[in-house]
Amino acid sequence: MTYAWFFQKCIMTIKNCFIPCAGLGSRMGPVGRVIPKPLWPIFEKSMLEVQVAFVKSLGFEQLFANTHHQSAKINKVNKTNDLGLNLLFEEELLGNGGNLHNLKKLHPEVSQAFIANPDVFLLLSKRDWARFFDQARTNTNLVLMPCTSHYNEVHITDKGEFLKVSPPPTNGEEYFTYTGVSLVDLNGFPYVADKSSFFETVVNTKIGKVKTFTPLDPFEYWDFGTLELYLSNIEKILSTKSGLFWDFLIENELVYNSAIDGDSYKSLSGLFKKDHGKSASSLSISIREEGAEFNLL
Repeated sequence: MTYAWFFQKCIMTIKNCFIPCAGLGSRMGPVGRVIPKPLWPIFEKSMLEVQVAFVKSLGFEQLFANTHHQSAKINKVNKTNDLGLNLLFEEELLGNGGNLHNLKKLHPEVSQAFIANPDVFLLLSKRDWARFFDQARTNTNLVLMPCTSHYNEVHITDKGEFLKVSPPPTNGEEYFTYTGVSLVDLNGFPYVADKSSFFETVVNTKIGKVKTFTPLDPFEYWDFGTLELYLSNIEKILSTKSGLFWDFLIENELVYNSAIDGDSYKSLSGLFKKDHGKSASSLSISIREEGAEFNLL
């Protein structure tokens, strides 16, 4: 699952990755106020550490992240675990567009950046990653996927160029949505100070052409962005113990078979346990952080 050698040798010229980490954690319930979402565990390691391992497996070498909420805790994990992140602290939240303008301002040497949110993991085939990075040599490129609900709809032209984003349709039919993964041309939009939205000041047809990419091969998409999604996806991983994401975790020693006890997993980060007698959610999680323990269910 480590593709770095392939991309570096064949097509990769972009070495920069930006991981947005400045959110308030409001979608993670009360514990999100104490533990920033990027530091929530996926078994052995935090989401942030797993994402860093993943983007490094794709060949990215220069990593950036913005911080705000509980920034000292992210700083500590970055330093203690030698993640190699260049952290950009935001005294006031700049939004998912403003954070890229801030990167553009503070690091003018960065012309393109791969965007990978810490709570979303997109696992494509080697062929699809190669196609995406080859297409993304010029212009901003968004990775899209088909879905039927929950996420905003992305409208595109017949040539696959971005048109606009809108709330999800309610007719139950399949549509395209943005995965949160993209390769952004930082020279493709003018600098805007202060807070702004990604789809206003970075990706906008009034600013310039933006391409989209949709995988051809089977892929996996894991979203841990809300408390509900976090719980359901941890439970799904424990139930299946298979697939591209599981294989990546095993290969990179982000989970250990020795820590698995049936449908439960015990690590220094927490206890993930399936309780088959429960009538509602069958998953209970206790997260350990800096000597404290937080029970999610």
